[in-house]
Amino acid sequence: MASRKTSKRQKTVRALIIIADIENSSLFAETSPPGGYNKMIREYHRIASRAVDEYSRFSIAREEAILYKKAYGDEVIILLKSSNIKEIVTYALDIAVLLEVEWSRSRFNTARINDNKEPFRLRIGIGLGRVTMAESVWGQGVTPEGYAIARTKRIEACAGAELNEPHILITGSLRDTVVGIDGIKLGGSQMIRPAKTTGTKPFEALRIKSYEGLYNEFKERIRTRDRYVRWFTLGIQAFSAGAYKEAYRSFKLAVKARPTGVIALTNLAGILIYMGKLDEAEENLRKVLKIKKDLPEALTNLGSLLDRKERIDEAEHAYRKALKYNPEYALAHYNLGNILFKQGRLDEAEMSYKSAIKLKPDYIAAYHNYTSIRENQERYNDALKLARKVLSINPHLKSSIELVKHFENLTKGEELVRLNRLDEAEQLYREMLNSQPDSSLAHYNLGNILVKRGEYAEAEEAFKAAIELNQNYIKALCGFALLMNRLGRKDEALDLVKRAVAINPNRKDVINLVNSITP
Repeated sequence: MASRKTSKRQKTVRALIIIADIENSSLFAETSPPGGYNKMIREYHRIASRAVDEYSRFSIAREEAILYKKAYGDEVIILLKSSNIKEIVTYALDIAVLLEVEWSRSRFNTARINDNKEPFRLRIGIGLGRVTMAESVWGQGVTPEGYAIARTKRIEACAGAELNEPHILITGSLRDTVVGIDGIKLGGSQMIRPAKTTGTKPFEALRIKSYEGLYNEFKERIRTRDRYVRWFTLGIQAFSAGAYKEAYRSFKLAVKARPTGVIALTNLAGILIYMGKLDEAEENLRKVLKIKKDLPEALTNLGSLLDRKERIDEAEHAYRKALKYNPEYALAHYNLGNILFKQGRLDEAEMSYKSAIKLKPDYIAAYHNYTSIRENQERYNDALKLARKVLSINPHLKSSIELVKHFENLTKGEELVRLNRLDEAEQLYREMLNSQPDSSLAHYNLGNILVKRGEYAEAEEAFKAAIELNQNYIKALCGFALLMNRLGRKDEALDLVKRAVAINPNRKDVINLVNSITP
């Protein structure tokens, strides 16, 4: 009898699920003064309730679409009827952007901006699925249950991003619906990995790349008497929405209102780098570091800028300084790895990439560059293992799929050469170059095969192509030097090994090669 009574109080519906919470709120709870966290949460609840209720009143259809809304701690959950899916997805994205805008102008974030601290952003996940509305056993009324809720919570937990990316992720099943919505652009997809439970699988989520059209609808809400706060808030929202010209203008006005505002100067530098205005960006970052010399974000931005200007030593110094002040800054580790890789300092670069991955286990870009180190070392099997790890993080990412195929070909080619099946190996590398003409390694390996076959003129062209694509390719320089030496062109051979020594003067194989070629 009890089970029948319970079943009458349950209703299963297909719903669109919106979950929004405050990014880094747990860190704030640990470090804030007593009562600070609760004050933040209460303001968030008021803002979310007022925004959703006010916006839904514009349309009876919107008001009737809301099945459920509730706030739990730093999390807000809203369920919408999914009868007209395109209309409801548009409404859900409206709510997501409205919540972002309203929270960005909250008293809590206004105070942080005035204190020269970055505002706390929202993470928003949007899912779709069957939800059971069941009476709570604790007498708290009807609450939503079901796997779709859990999936959406996992989407929301992955929705954090860099400054210039919206913190909104949607389930991959809504791809076709979102593509047709004005003012919305989709970014890349990512796989949401499951909790370690039996029977669950990774699933796809899509990042909203920009929402300039929706932002324009809500930006007039950002009003405050403090001009610095207003322009800064407009800038950060415009940057996230993909309205880059407006973001630039807003950050410029924020800096004009408060010339010593370090977060405005740093963010202005970020948009300037994005727009390619490097000299102006450097000027702003130098101002920041005069005001606050220990700001890791500003130092890392400066390093990126100096790298683009080919001022490699200065860039390395900036990254190391950033890591001195924040050893757990994954982006600084990654960027430092890139600088070291450019210089042929592979062991040091590997350590930097490993540090970045340890801090951020799904750091795909760090994994990709780590595989390049293994490729450079001709450790193709190890590179293939890393590439497959990247693919497990996001099986839908085209670059990861191509990376696995690339290293599968290289391992196969290596085995064919070992078995002296040179015709097959040559054909494999030529096929690789048809689809990947910029693969310096394929050119280099082809050159080695051509040397073995005595086809020296063509081998020379292959080595030249490899080095042109990768100026720091030590093995290609050495292979080319050996060929020049074999052909009696010792001066050219010496020039090539000297280039290799300049890249890495500590490599024994290069030093030995110099000694063997020197008369």
